[in-house]
Amino acid sequence: MKRPVAIWFLIIFFIWAVSKDIQLLVTHKISTDYAVFQHYEMLQVFYVFATVIFILDFLTSYFLVRPRKIGFWIALSSIVTSIVYSGLSLTLSIRDLQAVRTAYEIHREARGLIVRKELLDKIFTPEGMQATFAFSALVSVAACLIIVRNKRYFYQGDEIE
Repeated sequence: MKRPVAIWFLIIFFIWAVSKDIQLLVTHKISTDYAVFQHYEMLQVFYVFATVIFILDFLTSYFLVRPRKIGFWIALSSIVTSIVYSGLSLTLSIRDLQAVRTAYEIHREARGLIVRKELLDKIFTPEGMQATFAFSALVSVAACLIIVRNKRYFYQGDEIE
């Protein structure tokens, strides 16, 4: 079966997402999101989102390689769940930006990475956090549009509802 270029893009996108999900699940304690949810004593919410997003991204990758009707809906669910998670993380971050910044610095230093204070001054502002979320949401919406435009791929000749 010949796959359109857009489907190849989605396959790469979701395989990358699965690899990031695995990294988050394995090294969660050094992630900034973990620190944010821990700060608000909401680690259960963090783990639920991380696990659900991993499962949805994995299933989406599978259904992009082996198209089925349900794969279309799983792909959309994956993107929506990721946007909701990012929005919640943004909301929690903005509520206490200084604590999030401190956690980010500690986690970067723990990994032996350079911490550039002047860059953090630009990122850890409400505007900087919102811009990051907006970019992430834009990429997600673009992926969502590609999925919707290629709905037939998932249905493989079956009637589209």
